[in-house]
Amino acid sequence: MLATSKENAAAGIYIYASETESIDKDVEIDLYQFILDDKYDLHAYTSILSTSVNAGIETDVSHIFDVPNAGVTPQKAFIRAVEGGVLPLVSTTYANDPQVAVTDPQNSAIGRINPNIEFFTRYQNNKTITLHKTHADAINNVNPITFASGQAGLKFDVYANKRRSPMRFDPGFTDATATNGKWYIQCKDQSSEPQSVLNNNIFWRISQSDYGDRQRSTDMWYQRLEDNRDRMKEHTRFVWSFLSILRTQEILSMVSFLRQELTILVS
Repeated sequence: MLATSKENAAAGIYIYASETESIDKDVEIDLYQFILDDKYDLHAYTSILSTSVNAGIETDVSHIFDVPNAGVTPQKAFIRAVEGGVLPLVSTTYANDPQVAVTDPQNSAIGRINPNIEFFTRYQNNKTITLHKTHADAINNVNPITFASGQAGLKFDVYANKRRSPMRFDPGFTDATATNGKWYIQCKDQSSEPQSVLNNNIFWRISQSDYGDRQRSTDMWYQRLEDNRDRMKEHTRFVWSFLSILRTQEILSMVSFLRQELTILVS
């Protein structure tokens, strides 16, 4: 489909094939991909440990997680403490597992669920999920991450990336400037493609010596378009309505006055 502007393309207003018999050979066509979403954030739920579902996490509102299966992209979630709160303690089964719990003895959160790890989720009911280390465990509803007893009423936040969003968050990203994760632009995974394809991939480019130590790349960018067409239409209708109520003589007088003013300004 073709559109006459980037704004029209983003809004889904196209020139249909029946309206376009041909395109001149000198017409340049730009290709764009648009994601129509005005909130590039995370699914977020204030949660507590369930008292009715084994290893369950109960969300404050109905969640978006499904029953997983092998033919669907896995859904993941990670946990963060609420402001002024603490993370939930995991059971002794997982307390020494760094892929589940904080194990650093210098960290005050030792023994609590690791906030930098994404876990596979499984639907239990419309407000309860369980977390699993592997997608297979989530599919088979086995080996959920269990928590220590005595934490009734403890509140914490559950976060998950949106499925169709150009922006995603990696909670496990750590470097000299980011220790609690980092936002990034989601791109197509071509890591298994032949080298001839990789040479044209942005990831190959930013790993070169002149870009390897930079936080961002000038070879790509992300731009939000603002659609002002409705406001322009309102302005046009106002001007047209205003002019339509003026008599012809008044319009001519106005034009003559404007010409005189312009002549004075030019002089």
